[in-house]
This record gives sequence, C-alpha cells and structure tokens, in this order.
Amino acid sequence: MTSELVERGHQRLEWIRSRMSLLAAAREEFTASQPFAGRRIGVAIHLDPKTAVLLEVLAAGGAEIVATGNHGSTQDDMVAVLREQGLQVFGRRDDTIEQHRANLASVLDAGPDMILDNGADLIAGVVKNGIAATVLGATEETTSGADRLRGELQGRIPFPVIVINDSPLKAVGENRHAVGQSVIESLMRITGLMVPG
Repeated sequence: MTSELVERGHQRLEWIRSRMSLLAAAREEFTASQPFAGRRIGVAIHLDPKTAVLLEVLAAGGAEIVATGNHGSTQDDMVAVLREQGLQVFGRRDDTIEQHRANLASVLDAGPDMILDNGADLIAGVVKNGIAATVLGATEETTSGADRLRGELQGRIPFPVIVINDSPLKAVGENRHAVGQSVIESLMRITGLMVPG
C-alpha cells in the first residue's frame, strides 16, 4: 500500500462523497444512532469509489466491515484507503481466481452477521460451510446472483435475502436494457442521431 495509491484513493473518494448526498445524510444519522453497533458485515461486491463510500457509512454506523471485491474489478486505491481507515479488506485487482476464493473464505471465516453480496458467492459459501446460523440476513446485487439464489441455492438459505435487482425503485435508474444513460448513448450510436440535437 503506497502513499501514492492512498492519496489517489482519497482524491477519488472526496469527489464521489461530494456527489452522494443521500449517503451523506445516512452517515450523519448512523453516526448518531449506531444501528450496526456490535454487528459484523461481510462484503463481496465491486470495490470502487461508490462502494467505498457505502462501506464508510456502514462503519460510521458501528459496523465492523470485512470485505473483498469481485474477481477482476477490485480497485487497489479503494482497498488502500479502506484499509487505512481500519476496515478489514482483502484482495487486489490482479488476484487469481484461487486467491479470490481465499479472500471469500477469509470474509466468511470472520463470521459475518450480515452479508452484502454480488454474485451470491458469500451466500453460497455460508450454505456450503454450514455457518448460516450466525447470519441474520443478506443482500444480493446482481441478476446472476439472484439466478443462483433461485436455482442451485433455492430452499437452502435459512435467512432472508433482499435481491436489489428485484426492487421497483432500481427500475427508475436501470431497466432490462441497461442503466438509463447507456440506453441513450446506445441509441445515439446505433442510429447516428443526436438526442440533444
């Protein structure tokens, strides 16, 4: 973890934080109310600036964070900043698939009470290792993870899981074709038309 990496991470986070007013309000509320005090949250999601701000907010609310990124998408500067803040974060962008699996196992070994998952890797690990009794609940971000929950893991998960992709609110910003802005950009590229024109 170089000082240059940490500095770059801080600069990126500062910019992102300034544009996430909802999480800023949640951070202020959570700092006062400590809703996650005494809880350990296991995380396996993309470690990018937006996620780093989310993890900071959860930690401000009293949560102990134990995290890893998704294979190949981890941003090393975000890991460096989160580690500097005292969060237990495993992984690097260039981890092999074997190392990524070891990172997932390290998160599960910490005994999380709650899980934030992307691809249902942690949830599958909980079920496979028989440690579900300690988990109060989870979230799953992706369609592929939701497919695993409804397929190979169906009927085997003894705690509630909120599938973020199933939320009607998420459809405000995304739809089955993509995130709203990318739909517009794709339309302009495919047709050669300029929407602003």
